[in-house]
Amino acid sequence: MRRLFSPQSLAFVNLLLGLFLWFLFSTDYSLVGTIPDIVFPLAMGVVAIVSLAINKIRATRGRLWITLAHLPALIGSGLYVFAVFVMFIPPFTLGALFAASEIAGETEIQRVMSPDGTKTAYVYFRGVGAYSGGNGRVYVRIRYSMLPFLERDIFYLPASVADEDTTDFVEWRGNDVLYVSETDQEIRVDVIKAEVPLVITFPYHIMRIFAAMVQQTWINRQRTAPVRNVPIYPGIISGDQTYYRKMDNTAFRSFNIKEANIERVVQWYEKELSTSPWTLLKMERYAETTSEGTHIQYCIQARRDLGNEQHMYYWEFMGSENPSNGVHVNIGSPNPITEACRRYIESP
Repeated sequence: MRRLFSPQSLAFVNLLLGLFLWFLFSTDYSLVGTIPDIVFPLAMGVVAIVSLAINKIRATRGRLWITLAHLPALIGSGLYVFAVFVMFIPPFTLGALFAASEIAGETEIQRVMSPDGTKTAYVYFRGVGAYSGGNGRVYVRIRYSMLPFLERDIFYLPASVADEDTTDFVEWRGNDVLYVSETDQEIRVDVIKAEVPLVITFPYHIMRIFAAMVQQTWINRQRTAPVRNVPIYPGIISGDQTYYRKMDNTAFRSFNIKEANIERVVQWYEKELSTSPWTLLKMERYAETTSEGTHIQYCIQARRDLGNEQHMYYWEFMGSENPSNGVHVNIGSPNPITEACRRYIESP
């Protein structure tokens, strides 16, 4: 009994479990069901950590071998936990929640045994709602009578017209060929398919997406620099946002000034934009009276001189006679944003 639970025995068992975990990661084999596939890598990590801690205390020799034997399980579980963690980081959180909802609603819609009785094809349907094509996703898995705890993921259709009532999605054409009616294709199931582990490819692709997002953020920051360093009215500002409009090559900024009188706001900007390095070029006012009150719009065209460079700006102010409604401000450079300025001033 002591030999059975010796440090070397525990290390060997963990090595086998770790290699089995990587076998599942690297082939089309998986444990039967969806939940076991989710839980097994986590369980392997916990078992490996506990076993390694016990062995570090009990082992008197072979410590290096014991540590190395635990690495497959520790690395596989660690990469899996990292991949799951990344899935729930914004902006991917909503997609992860949708995926969890799909898994919870997975339904078996068909089960067909091969002619020789050695394997059975299982068809599962996951409804996806209105945010994806078709009625849902379909997964086809094969289970062997000799390996009741394993199955193979041999087919996946991300957008299918099948539903919970479909019963003729696949049929056997011989003992090693499965026919998928919706896509009109035959799939051979006699060869194990090797795969690049998702725990490696998924974090890699996510990191590439993050890198692209960071690069795009930097580019947008450079492009919107002209409207970020501008005079801002000393009031309560809300909804401040800045972005770049590629379609008209214009940096855009907008914000709201709470409980502000539009005439006072414009007077303040008229003074600021008449002070070096600013030059006020033109100012227009437009008012429209309706049953809801008088709506007022201003447009100011101004130029900022920075050394040998000149930058054109269009300031749009929108408000009413009632200060409680506040004032909405748009800033465009080098082109105007809305008709509030386009109606008066021709863009350079």
